[in-house]
Amino acid sequence: MMTLSEITNLLNKTEEAISNGNTFRLALSAFVRDLHKLKISMSAKDWRAFKRFECPEHSLHKLLQADPLTRSFNYNTDNYVANSILLDHFYGFAEIDAFLEQTSSIGRKIYHFLVSSPIGKVLRWRQQTFAKRIGQLVRKKEKPRILFAYCGHAQELLRFHAKKPDLGRLVFFDDDPFTLDILRRDFSGHDVEFIQASAGQDYVLEGSFDAIYSSNICDRFGDKQLKKVITQLSSLLNAEGSLFLSGFTPTFSYEAFIESFLNWRVRYRSIRQLSHLLQSSDLRVCELSQPGNKEGFVLECAKP
Repeated sequence: MMTLSEITNLLNKTEEAISNGNTFRLALSAFVRDLHKLKISMSAKDWRAFKRFECPEHSLHKLLQADPLTRSFNYNTDNYVANSILLDHFYGFAEIDAFLEQTSSIGRKIYHFLVSSPIGKVLRWRQQTFAKRIGQLVRKKEKPRILFAYCGHAQELLRFHAKKPDLGRLVFFDDDPFTLDILRRDFSGHDVEFIQASAGQDYVLEGSFDAIYSSNICDRFGDKQLKKVITQLSSLLNAEGSLFLSGFTPTFSYEAFIESFLNWRVRYRSIRQLSHLLQSSDLRVCELSQPGNKEGFVLECAKP
């Protein structure tokens, strides 16, 4: 494990290299890798101390906040609500020009580095995989009944929606009223229902669903709450329906960086861990999809 002096030298060296425009991308990429190795070498207690004390107090932390996306993540008081807006930048749905209008050259470089990094690549892959599954369902069944639970702004649906406006009967379920307001705006004039309720809260939905998509619950909830939510969602599936989940795996290379410099708290699960949790919720895995780097997943689950 690195000593405190070695950690400080790493932060200093990275700050200096990032400030040099010619070595910016190489320097930040190398730092992400070194930070990942550092977390692996540390105890959980030491890593928490690093995130809480050493990291925020170093001037590199302030330098990276020249990027408004990094800065917004750090001053985010409600992770889920604000992250739904911030994640639109990774999905390519944000108003970039207005967002970067007052941003310095180095801030713009950091922004574009992040959205093109494996963070954005995995999120966009998840989005594209969901969109593909939606397309398969719509082609297979006329006007399917689809539930979107805790899917943020449902960008995967917006991409497909642009090509095929009639997607069936949609229900959006979330605990954030602001997110639901955005969905009402984007899907006005269609066969859509909106329901607000807290995660894990007992609720009643009439009828059953041909498919349920939930892109964020694996990222957001611990095992106990995740199991409760999955059990509730699975009870809403019809006999041949499928539940689709997505998430990040523990091998995600940017885990240490987003924890310490973005203040973004994400849950990571191996396929084995999630499969075990699904079995205890009386679901089986029908299909597993992963990107080439295996840092994310989309699971299709069904009743036995």
